[in-house]
Order: sequence, then structure tokens, then C-alpha cells
Amino acid sequence: MELIQLPICGALQAHISKALYIKQQTENSVRFKLVPRFYGLWAFTLEASDPMTINFDNGKLHNTAPGNIYSGGSGYVPIDFEIPCKTEWILVLPKPHSTALFWREDANHFANTMYCVTDMNKNLRILNDKINSFKLVSAKWEAIQEYLLQKIGYAPTNNINYVNSALSMMFKYSGMVDIREIAKNSCTCDRNLRDSFQQHVGFSPKKFASMVRFNTLVNQCLKQPISKSISETSAQFGYYDLSHLNKDFLRFTGLSAEKFLLQDQGINQLILE
Repeated sequence: MELIQLPICGALQAHISKALYIKQQTENSVRFKLVPRFYGLWAFTLEASDPMTINFDNGKLHNTAPGNIYSGGSGYVPIDFEIPCKTEWILVLPKPHSTALFWREDANHFANTMYCVTDMNKNLRILNDKINSFKLVSAKWEAIQEYLLQKIGYAPTNNINYVNSALSMMFKYSGMVDIREIAKNSCTCDRNLRDSFQQHVGFSPKKFASMVRFNTLVNQCLKQPISKSISETSAQFGYYDLSHLNKDFLRFTGLSAEKFLLQDQGINQLILE
């Protein structure tokens, strides 16, 4: 798989976690389960892509085709993901708070689902035509950035500061945090933080913290030596025993810990970086 990290302009760095050009030409199709997604997803399927089917939200199948734009919210329901033989995408992973800014609508409408947005409005149709008319990936990415600057390149609303402060603490402490303490340190109350999270992230701060804890554990498991047991690692993240850990694996991935860690990790490694 060819993977190129695309440069993000300064004005978008507060809103975009990473942008990637992905191209794969292989005889074998790779299928795997995804970890919970901190980031939403804007996917631009380019000319060389094969059609693909994604089980994105609790068994609902989404068919993708080349030359289209797809928007997916962040989320935690199990996703069955398959990379077909030929793939060419530009993937933009917005930061947790950016979905609401992009759509000018509460993020909870987009969590745990995805949409084909190619024909949603005139500006997206024009953007898609531009992307498909350019030959160079750099030109395609420049057109996408110009569009994103118009959508989210402005000063955020006030309550987003509470959200970003809470997110920072959650990542710092690997999700092992007390929500009341986070609200206090973010200079707001529990209720306001909860409402702000629903607006900008799409679900509660408690749910997001549990995603952070789980993903941090998975990331460590993937990087650590085989000699170190998963039970040792899980204890570091506040799991009482393997039964407790497996409940989170089943809830977030639909697989046991053992089966999940044996699979090809594909895009999981990009999400967990």
C-alpha cells in the first residue's frame, strides 16, 4: 500500500488531525474491524478505486464508488471494513470537534454513520468536479483545502473551548479521568460540558473517555513485545480482569481481544497514531 501524508495548511491545523493519500494495488482483499473513531472522516474516492462495501453503523451497509465524496461521523459502534484490490483515496480526518463546525449542525446527527455527500449541494458538486478533473494529487488536495478553509477556517464558538480543554485532559491521562474533575478544570459544569460534547463531538464525555482508554490500550498492545501479556497491559488501564476487557472489545469491535489482535490492522494503525 502506498501511503503519503499530505501537508495541512496552517489555517486548517486546528481542525484537521491528518490528511492521507492512499493507493493500493494488490490481488488480495483485506478485511478487518476498526477501533472506535475519535475523528470523523471525509473520504474522496479517486479514479483508480474499486467499489467497496462498508458495514459502518450496526449492520447498515454502505456502498462506495470511485469519483465521489463521503462524510462519516466519529463513533464507537463496530465497523467491518474491507479494502478491495484497487484503492485510491484522499482521506481527511478532522479533529473531534470539527464535524459540527463543518456542517454547522450538532455532531450527534453524524456520529456512528456515513453519507455520500457528492450531490448534497452545488459547492460539493463543484468540488467533486475539480477533484476529478485534476491529474496530480497535489492539485486535488489544494482544491479540497480551499473548500475546507471556506467551511471551517474561522474563529470557533465559545463553548468549544470547554470541549477542547476536556479532550486535552482525556488524551493526556489515556481516558482514565473523572468527568466532574474535567468539567471543573475546563471552567464549566458537568451539564454544560455534556451538552457541549453532544454538540461538537457527537456523544457524551464519559463515552469519549472510554474510547480514549480503549484505543490507548489497543495501541500499546500492538506495539509491545509478544512476551508481555494482555492481562498485564489491561491492568494499567483500569480493567479488573480479562472478562472486563473483553466486554469493551466486544462492545467496540465485535470481536474478543484475542481475535481482534490477530487480525490485519490496516487503517487502525493510522487511527491509533
